[in-house]
Amino acid sequence: MVKISKRVKKLYEGIDREKKYSLEEALDSISKSPKVKFDETVEMHLHLNVNVKASDQSVRGTVVLPHGTG
Repeated sequence: MVKISKRVKKLYEGIDREKKYSLEEALDSISKSPKVKFDETVEMHLHLNVNVKASDQSVRGTVVLPHGTG
């Protein structure tokens, strides 16, 4: 089992895992967290409530990444 560091424990204290945060609240919370010595990433999950079997409800899009895809 991995030991949780003091820094991560402090981060978890300020977050309510049951609450659904708005985008502004989430970004504000992320920006207030202490910085580390490597490139940090943020993961976001969205529930779109789309029926995948209905062809008229498909969701498509593209994202331009800052340094390309490879």
